[in-house]
Amino acid sequence: MNFFSYVVLGGFSYAAGWAIRTYVLEKQPKTDQPYNLKHPAILAYLGGFFIVMLIVSWLIGRYALGHAAIDLPFIIVN
Repeated sequence: MNFFSYVVLGGFSYAAGWAIRTYVLEKQPKTDQPYNLKHPAILAYLGGFFIVMLIVSWLIGRYALGHAAIDLPFIIVN
């Protein structure tokens, strides 16, 4: 993948985070705990996106780059 691809993927990630904050978290009732990295909802979203990222990295390595086996260095770097 080239630099532009990483910039586009970063833009999608930023847009997804903004959409979750705007359309999901702000629509819920106010909680006692502020939304930060220790909040359970934020941890759940981070875990979900991490799993999606692992699957997408595996699919890119498998089908776009032609790696027959799981390419752990590629997935870890991503």
